Amino acid sequence: MKKIKEMFGNNQSKNGSYTVVTSAIVIAIVVFLNLVVSKLPTNLTQIDMSNTKIYSIGDVSKGVLDGLNKDVVITVVAQDGNIDSRIEQFLENYSSLSSKIKLEYIDPVLHPTALSEYDTTENTIVVSCEDTGKSRIVNISDMIQYDETYYYYYGQTVETAFDGEGQITSAIDYVVNENSKKVYVLEGHNEADLSDSVIDLIDKANMTTEDLNLMTSESIPDDCSVLIVNAPTKDFADDEKEKVLTYLQNGGNVFILQSDEEVDTPNIDSILVEYGLTPVDGYIADLDRYYGTSQYNILPVLSSSNEITSSIDSRSYVLVINSKGLEKTEPARDTITVSSFMETSSNGYAVTNSGKSQGTYILGATATETISDDVTSQLTVISSGSIINEQITSAFTNVENLTVFMNALINPLDDVENISIEAKSLELQYNTIVNAGMYSSLFIFIIPIGAVILGLFIWIRRKRA
Repeated sequence: MKKIKEMFGNNQSKNGSYTVVTSAIVIAIVVFLNLVVSKLPTNLTQIDMSNTKIYSIGDVSKGVLDGLNKDVVITVVAQDGNIDSRIEQFLENYSSLSSKIKLEYIDPVLHPTALSEYDTTENTIVVSCEDTGKSRIVNISDMIQYDETYYYYYGQTVETAFDGEGQITSAIDYVVNENSKKVYVLEGHNEADLSDSVIDLIDKANMTTEDLNLMTSESIPDDCSVLIVNAPTKDFADDEKEKVLTYLQNGGNVFILQSDEEVDTPNIDSILVEYGLTPVDGYIADLDRYYGTSQYNILPVLSSSNEITSSIDSRSYVLVINSKGLEKTEPARDTITVSSFMETSSNGYAVTNSGKSQGTYILGATATETISDDVTSQLTVISSGSIINEQITSAFTNVENLTVFMNALINPLDDVENISIEAKSLELQYNTIVNAGMYSSLFIFIIPIGAVILGLFIWIRRKRA
């Protein structure tokens, strides 16, 4: 017994006991922390390391989720293991941002009645709200986009974009809101077609589109929330002009994008003049704010006080090419207020065959008229249809052209927010070394040799000590 006491009573055994107790406490703390962390939502425990941030949720979606006052169920109808892991991770991150969102998975093989119960097919996501009784089906295949041209020519599947956030946020906004808006797109004047990207964004804002020809329609329909006139190259007929003016004077909203071509449109111009926006002759150049080598590739100055552009980061740009210009003039009635949201710098020029005139020219503006205490109308004008040209918006994915367009479209609609989220690129981004020779020498020779020398120096000092 004495030997046992001596064995556990010496300093070595005491230190060993202390180590054991300390280790046990540390292990207990680690286990406890793991249990706590495991209960945290995935958006707090997982970092989005993807170069395109496909798992990150943007401010627009966060705003929609923060404002939810109804419960929403996101039901993934697919066999276990058939869902892309990126989509699963995104949905986990998304649903963890709001207590109003419930995420559930149903395997249609294990639950055969699920397809008929949800009125859907396999590999879909059903977003539903019991309070409104509305639901929307999102095809999982639509969430990851592919280069169809590359597949057609080479037979290989190349991913181009991830559209999970845009699809799900749009679906949630649709099922919790009972209001629906209709956008009419004017035709009959050689207008440019709205691109697929623009139509997709309008759809995501839960607004429907329909073509309208004023030659065959007696008036603009009552359910028209906004009338889009996209870069017409032919003028309105006299009766068409009157139909548009009547619609505006009754509280309607018209959105005109001027043509980039040299066209004579006196009736369209007269509508603009009546609302205090007079077109200037020629094309607009800007000697201070332009892209590349052409002063006609303008990077407009965006107003920080106008609702259409105030939310856009001051470091972001909009690009318009071969733009016409506008000047603010006296409107026909004192009930009309004109506000510009895009302009040139003070070093802008209106250039014609006969000369050029310097000034600050309007490239985008709204003219709002108060019809009565609770009724207003709005004419929105952007002086270049290139702002939504597919060749520009697809080639310059960092410009805010489509954001400005969508903000301008929904600006006169009090109960509509711009929740249109563009798909995130999945194209590979490579790290390019500017000076390969210098960096190669640094990482292959200098750093390793330096580490060896430092190690030898430390070793020699310790040995001498």
